[in-house]
Amino acid sequence: MIFFTNNNTKFTGLFVLVLVFSLVMIVGWVKTNSLQSTQNSLADGEWANITEQSFEAWEKAQESFEFSKTQTKNLGEELQREVEQQALLEETREYLDNVTSTPSE
Repeated sequence: MIFFTNNNTKFTGLFVLVLVFSLVMIVGWVKTNSLQSTQNSLADGEWANITEQSFEAWEKAQESFEFSKTQTKNLGEELQREVEQQALLEETREYLDNVTSTPSE
């Protein structure tokens, strides 16, 4: 077994593994620490500005949605009127065809 042998490669391998593991931990710590410093660098005024802009964008989106609902309703009503007008026109054509095709006495 590797635990019962007394050679230098076992200790060298262990040293390399400890070194690699330590480097991974240090790199992870540096990356998370840099994120925290970035978050801490934003002042309260900047957060308030971001929040205000978010609310303004939300209000504009709501207004746009309400406008689109109104437009959709208006277009639906206009389409319904157009369908009714087409039906009336078709009935008028049929009536005129019947009147002209019926022999007058």
